[in-house]
Amino acid sequence: MISCGEASGDLYAGALAAELRRRVPDAEIFGFGGPELRRAGGELIGDFTRFSVTGLVESLRVIPRSVLMLRRLIEAARERRPDVFVPIDFPDFNFRLMAGVRRLGIPIVYYVSPQLWAWRPGRMKTMQASVDRVLVIFPFEERIYTDAGVDVRFVGHPLVDAVKAGQSRAEFLAAHGLVPDAPTVAEFLPGVQYMSWLGLATAPHTPRPIVDKMNAEIHRALELPDVKAKLAEGGNIATPTTPEAMGKQIEDEIAHWRHLVQANNIKVD
Repeated sequence: MISCGEASGDLYAGALAAELRRRVPDAEIFGFGGPELRRAGGELIGDFTRFSVTGLVESLRVIPRSVLMLRRLIEAARERRPDVFVPIDFPDFNFRLMAGVRRLGIPIVYYVSPQLWAWRPGRMKTMQASVDRVLVIFPFEERIYTDAGVDVRFVGHPLVDAVKAGQSRAEFLAAHGLVPDAPTVAEFLPGVQYMSWLGLATAPHTPRPIVDKMNAEIHRALELPDVKAKLAEGGNIATPTTPEAMGKQIEDEIAHWRHLVQANNIKVD
């Protein structure tokens, strides 16, 4: 049983259903979705396109239909007893549906996790109480769920298989006059994993015991539950290191950017 409530979720649902049918040709797939899920062989108990509206008044009008659809889907789950329920994103609807399915004792595997790291992190409690496993599409999400004690697997983004690049990253950047070795703005958008570093510098010739004590305190602070939770809200994972490793990181960064500046004749006016 699958449930998705918007075009992107329907795309993922269709790809999932197609792969399931490829592996298990006689698999019975039904639930709440759209044209992509239907095209992949899924039986629609409800079509989400009838519930897609904008504006406050329009939203109020579909509430009764949404409640009825929830009841229909829970009843379908009770009668047909699927091996697993797979909600896909769309938490405002799927969390309510998930509660009803959970009471039936049906395993729940959440695919394409709600972005708890971006907003409303309190929803993690619902995930902890209701799901048997979460399938996440961004690498950093795996650590967030692991720290919360939720069974999680990183499965990669489904669009990677759907979208094929016509040229490599280096070829694209070179064709547009950009520096291939430098990160682009798009690579710093939410959902893209990258590494940044931050350190504290001491005065020259600071005694080593003081440096070690400062480093130990940084390590201790980064392990505090409140600090880890705050970092996780922004999709961040801190990895403490040593003074020597930090020094090497700075040296490597200076050498890397010096090479880019010189190789591309970059000048600062």
